[in-house]
Amino acid sequence: VRNGELSLVATYPELTDGGLSFSPAVLSADGDQIAFASDLPLGFASGGLAQIYRYDATVGAASLSCISCRPDGATTTEIGSISPLTLTGAAVVGTMSSDGRRVIFTTSSRLVPDDTNGVLDAYLWLDGELHLISSGRSPINSYASGASADGAELYFTTAESLVPQDIDNGVADLYSATVGGGFAAAADGD
Repeated sequence: VRNGELSLVATYPELTDGGLSFSPAVLSADGDQIAFASDLPLGFASGGLAQIYRYDATVGAASLSCISCRPDGATTTEIGSISPLTLTGAAVVGTMSSDGRRVIFTTSSRLVPDDTNGVLDAYLWLDGELHLISSGRSPINSYASGASADGAELYFTTAESLVPQDIDNGVADLYSATVGGGFAAAADGD
């Protein structure tokens, strides 16, 4: 409901095989933007696979975009998810920034040239542009895990060692990627 008018964003699929084939929607703080996963054909080259969609009620006639579909318009051949739990019907709180400008998600689709590993990677959609958050080079899956309310801190898990302090020999770790940041050097003894 916006300005007293009710609008249909998308139709969710029915229950299949005793489970849900969609995830709950995540909303911006004011509810004007919604991100959700769906495997229904919503007018994009999704290949019939679950993809991440973003609805924006603030632009003219409102808009629905597929943020995990391939940017070149080719049919997507991989599933996208808002979180590692999406396909079981759960979503991690904080996958969309409070202003709706940022959405963090997971896909094995190659959406940017730096993603060369063919496995799951964490991505950021920011104002219509895609950014790889995990390295895109590890042979092991990486997952979007959430974001701070303002979207300046993006969280993802990976077993890849991305900083010298990560010496656990391939155990999955939680990383924080800061918009405009880098890796802080650890103090001696840390």
